[in-house]
Amino acid sequence: MKRFIELQDCPEKLQDTVNKYLEQCKGAEVITVQRWSDTPYADKTITRDRFLVFTENINYYSVFQIAVCSKPEWSDEEISVSGMLAAKIIELVKHSEFLKYGVMRELSM
Repeated sequence: MKRFIELQDCPEKLQDTVNKYLEQCKGAEVITVQRWSDTPYADKTITRDRFLVFTENINYYSVFQIAVCSKPEWSDEEISVSGMLAAKIIELVKHSEFLKYGVMRELSM
C-alpha cells in the first residue's frame, strides 16, 4: 500500500542523506515522498516499509530509498540512490509500451 508522507516521516538516516544532497545541490528539491508497506515474506506477520524520496535537480531525477523491516536484521543498512536525466526517462517512455501505458493511465487519473 502506498501513502504520501513528508520527509520528516522517514527514518532519520534517509532524512540526513536527502538533506545533505539538497544542501550540496542548491537547485535540487523534493518532489514527492512515499511510504510503501507490504508483507513480501512467506511469514505474513513480518512487514516491510519502503521509504522513497523523489528529487528533481533541473533535468536530473533521483530516488533515495531505504527499507525498514519488522524483523530488524532484514532492514536495509544503506540508502540506495538511483538517478536519471529527463531525456533518458523520456526516451524510455517513448519506446516502452509498458511505460507508455502506465504514464497515460496515471495522467488520466
